[in-house]
Amino acid sequence: MSNTKEFGASGAWAGWRELGGDCNWEDYGGKWGFKDPNNARVFYVIKHDNMIECMGERDVEACGCDVHVSQVVRVDLDDTTGESIESALECCGVDLEEFEGNHDWVIVECLVDYGAAAPMGEHSHPHRADVARANARREVEELIADSEQCEEMLNRPVNAIGATAREYGRGDMDSCMDRWRVNYRPADWLPYSFGYIAGLAGHEAQKDDDIVPEYFDGYRYGAKVKDGKAPACNWIKQPS
Repeated sequence: MSNTKEFGASGAWAGWRELGGDCNWEDYGGKWGFKDPNNARVFYVIKHDNMIECMGERDVEACGCDVHVSQVVRVDLDDTTGESIESALECCGVDLEEFEGNHDWVIVECLVDYGAAAPMGEHSHPHRADVARANARREVEELIADSEQCEEMLNRPVNAIGATAREYGRGDMDSCMDRWRVNYRPADWLPYSFGYIAGLAGHEAQKDDDIVPEYFDGYRYGAKVKDGKAPACNWIKQPS
């Protein structure tokens, strides 16, 4: 954890702060943050990774992914629980008393490293780190300028169980599970949901003797969705 510092004094990167990373960020990664000028409690962070450094050149070639990946995440401190902040600080080994002045940027960096941030967009390039990072910055500019687009991104599902980006950022899995329970299998939502996730991911079904039938119902439906033989669930459907 390092003290943040101004990154761009002028031009396209004006107002951005460097949140830590290697001086050779193209090879070893880095993070940069920007405070929303419309809401001083909202922060956007670009996380850049070199996938060869993360995975190894052989695995990158095998999966066919781009080398340079810049992800945009969003932190809303007013929508983040004190428990999440405490857990993030503890995980990162940070004592706020060691930092002078406003602690917002320190907390934001810890939350991002801890994974308590809403995933927005991702931008990649096979060879050029600067292009991936610049495209991520442009996305931040668009999200700040267009509140409707930002809300759409926050309300979209981002994982297999249907948690929205907003819910993911604040660690709220209960709301997602409630949608499962209310909209899909009111009596047996939990085993059904786990079965669905396994089928959708292409994993083998559990074979324990105590697995309930609802698990296999969900598994079969998830497998059909994976194969394009059934429509995916409307994860963000609200109870009528």
